[in-house]
Amino acid sequence: MYKLSKQPLIEVVFELQWGNKKTFPEPDPNYRILVGALYEHIKEDFPEIEPLPTLKIPEEAVPSQVKIIQYRFWRRNRKWPIVQLGPGILTVNMNKDYEKWEKFKPIISDVVEKFLKIYPDKENLFIHKLVLRYLDAFAFDFLNNNILDFLKNKLHVSINLDFGEDERRERFSPNPLNIDFKLEYSLNEPKGVLGVRFFKAIVENKDSLIMESYVLSYERPSVEADTRSIINWLDKAHDMTDFLFSNLIRGELEEELK
Repeated sequence: MYKLSKQPLIEVVFELQWGNKKTFPEPDPNYRILVGALYEHIKEDFPEIEPLPTLKIPEEAVPSQVKIIQYRFWRRNRKWPIVQLGPGILTVNMNKDYEKWEKFKPIISDVVEKFLKIYPDKENLFIHKLVLRYLDAFAFDFLNNNILDFLKNKLHVSINLDFGEDERRERFSPNPLNIDFKLEYSLNEPKGVLGVRFFKAIVENKDSLIMESYVLSYERPSVEADTRSIINWLDKAHDMTDFLFSNLIRGELEEELK
């Protein structure tokens, strides 16, 4: 997808969830070592480390399937992109200053390569899940406009609730004040799930419709714990998020965003 002059993108997230074969699904005992080791290897590009309040949450209080971020690694002067780390999870995030995949991909590749290099128990390391997600925001007045019309006319998504002839339908506005739903499809290449979610949020102090396009691998994916395999998966995942976005905005909305 070519770059739009009125870019709706607000964030791109790559997420790698890992486990240790000896202890999974319990916390990886190597995690505490990884925090300092990763910082030493990425500090030239991400010199500012930010411990988060989630550090105070006891490990036993967090369900094994829940992944929490405990550290952020920033560029100088808190510039994006950022790297995030928590027990069993590594992410690379970029904000609305994202330009193109060809610039973001090498950053992910470098961080992943350094993470794999410093992991101390390589024989027992496995990739649990990979995720690539794009979030786009469209300012929208939910009170005075019908979000279902916007979805149908601008994003090619049709939703209709038929209330029949019941007179009680006159008691409420036809304009939904909120929305939150997603659709997911089985994906063959790369193997996993292709999904899109629509929900309401406030962006830059304005009510907005968020469109989240994502690809996630199945848990315990057949992706080897090496940089080449992960980036190969990532390229295919990016191709499918691009497919979702470019086809959903095609036509009228695309012309408005050019």
